[in-house]
Parts: sequence; C-alpha cells; structure tokens
Amino acid sequence: MDKSYAELLTGLEILEVSPFFNERLDKEYQVYCLSTREGKSVVLKKVSKEECDAYQLLNRVETFPEFINQTKDSSGEYWLTTEYFPGEDLSILKKEAAIKLGEKLAKLANCFFEENDSLRTFSPNLKKQIESKYQLLEKLKSNLNLYKTYEEYIIRFKEMPKTICHDDLLPINVLFDEKGTQIKILDLEHVRLSSYICDVARFGAFYSGDEVSFKKGFSFLDEEENIQLFLKTYYSFLTPKINKRLSFDQFMQDYDLECLNQYLLNISYLEEISEEGLKIDWEFYFYQLAIERVTLINKGRKK
Repeated sequence: MDKSYAELLTGLEILEVSPFFNERLDKEYQVYCLSTREGKSVVLKKVSKEECDAYQLLNRVETFPEFINQTKDSSGEYWLTTEYFPGEDLSILKKEAAIKLGEKLAKLANCFFEENDSLRTFSPNLKKQIESKYQLLEKLKSNLNLYKTYEEYIIRFKEMPKTICHDDLLPINVLFDEKGTQIKILDLEHVRLSSYICDVARFGAFYSGDEVSFKKGFSFLDEEENIQLFLKTYYSFLTPKINKRLSFDQFMQDYDLECLNQYLLNISYLEEISEEGLKIDWEFYFYQLAIERVTLINKGRKK
C-alpha cells in the first residue's frame, strides 16, 4: 500500500507505511502501521462490516485499541483505523500477562453478562452456534466415547452463562506492553454472544510446554504452566452473579469441555473425525489432544 492511498483511507497525512508480518508463521496481513506527520502511529486494517460494528460497540472498553475511524473504498471494502499499541503477543506466556488477561477478560464478561442485547445482532446467533455443534457431533460417530463426551458438551453449552465472546482469542491476538501494565485484544471480526468459557478455552487450550509443537506452529509456549494462573484469575474476577452459580470444579469442567471443542474445530473440515481418516501431522496432533481431553473429563467425573 502506498502513502497516497493510506491518506485517502484514513484522512491523515502519512509519512510511512509498514505492513505487519508474523515471522514465526511467515504470514503477512492486510494490516499496516502508519506514521503520521503529527508524530503518531496508527493501524490501518482491511476488515468486514461486522468487525467495524464490533469496534464501535467496544470502543468504550479499554481492553481494545481505540477506534479512530472507518471508511469504505471504491470496491466496497471496509477499512478500519485504530490506535497503534506497541507490545508483544502472548505466543510465549508470561506470568504477568496471564494474570492481567485473566482479570481483563473476566471484567469484560461481567460487563456483558446481563446487558447483552447489543450483541444479539451479531452472527452467528446462539441457535446457529448450537446447530453447527450438532453437525460436528455427526462426524464423531465412529468413536463412541468421543461422541458421548462431545454430546455432553453441547448439552452443557446450552446451560452455560452467556456473555460477549471474541471467538478467536488466540495468543497472537493479544498484546502486552513492555512495562507490563497494559494489555490489548485485537481482531474483533467474530464477536458474538456465546458462553462465558469460550474465549478462556480458545486462549488456553493451545498452550504447551513442548517446544517442538511450538516450532511447528501447532501450539503456543507455556513452560511454567502460567495458564493455571490465568484460569484462577479469570474465575476469581467473575461477578458473583456468575461464579456463585459455578463452583471452581464446574468452571474447570466447562473449561475442559470447551477445550475439547476447540481441538475438534481445528480438524472439523474432515468428513469423518476418526483415527483412520487422519492423514497429516496437524490432524494427528489435534485428534490426540481431543482424546486426551476426553480421558481427563471422564476421569474427573469418576472422582
């Protein structure tokens, strides 16, 4: 993207345009850091209309980058300008970041627990989410234990407290500043009303102490089990209107069930999810995690 086009989209005087690039994943995005003539930095990103709507809804929440403006180009594509937040993502989880995110995420869930009418226009709605889970369930018929546990997940999902859900809260979508005082959540394209545990599990499920899987891009790195601090902090900061309905054991059961869902979503493109149908390392890796999580869930039930 050249400077003149960036100026057209933002209405700002631009000195420099720098594309964002993820070196670990070798991936470039349609996201640009712009240096303005006023000496400020902003982010310009090509987005969906839904993400524009989400940023405007959440602009009052400090956990997200400040919304500056939005525009639509001659092709009908939406572009969003937000504040630039310098920081590192949480691909490698640190104690301070785990605690800070747990607190911020819980407060966000509290905010939208009862007053969530503004989220009901975002798609997919709860009915469609449940329908998609039943479609995934049909792919699990060859493994009775897996099928029954995922069916239990769907039943429990219907009963879980509902609040705002980012729905793609991977560690690469969270930034922590160098001073260790602020945290920001990025990429709001999939915001919706869903379960209180969805983002918690989406964030935590893919951490591992295994550097081999981390280098392959299958997981994120947590060598000190800081994810446990994240979970305990999140639960402790939930409003009593939520956590008085949930023991910590129930919270962890919900977490394990949602982790199972997250692993299966990564291989949900398969026509049938069975050991015989697996072909590549990615499929074997997440299928094995799903089986291990089922074992953990069933073990907890027998206590």
